[in-house]
Amino acid sequence: MKRLLSTLSAFLMTLYSFAQCDDIFFSEYVEGNGNNKALEIYNPTDQVIDLSNYKLKRYSNGDANANNNILQLQGSIQPYEVWVVANGQTDSVQLGGGGVSPPCSDSLQNMADQLDNNYPAPCYFNGNDALTIEKNNNIVDIFGKVSQDPGQAWTNDTSANFTDANGGTWLTLEKQPESIYRVCSVGHSPQPDMGSTRLS
Repeated sequence: MKRLLSTLSAFLMTLYSFAQCDDIFFSEYVEGNGNNKALEIYNPTDQVIDLSNYKLKRYSNGDANANNNILQLQGSIQPYEVWVVANGQTDSVQLGGGGVSPPCSDSLQNMADQLDNNYPAPCYFNGNDALTIEKNNNIVDIFGKVSQDPGQAWTNDTSANFTDANGGTWLTLEKQPESIYRVCSVGHSPQPDMGSTRLS
């Protein structure tokens, strides 16, 4: 009986969390070495969502404008499924002065539903860039804060407005098997007063 109640409780909590979500959101953020970078987007609704109305944008290093860091999303996400966008660079690029921009790994690209554009593009992010999903130029989800450079990464330090000015623990989005550890309401305002990079 205890097991049944526990299972029923978990099921109801899952339904409750899904019921609060009415649009897609970032469910995972992957930042590996080099250009091994990807974003997972989750559909928490019971409807197929057409992605042609959505854009992924990167606001680099505290910039107020996404400039050319924009990707038009394609395809559709089935109910309670994910769409993965990975960095699309396939060759090494000489940057001058001996610097090289490496390609994204084949294995990461093979897991993606969509590859990003060549540089500049959203999947050239690092820990201090704000990322948004926008529908008809309205932000529906956000990682970080547009127009704010937190230093190296967004942190849990509320006294520094989630920047790394005082140190703090770096924050990430995290997906666990069969459970999305993300509060649906986090980051669904056009520009949150506090960082929206919290784990739940």
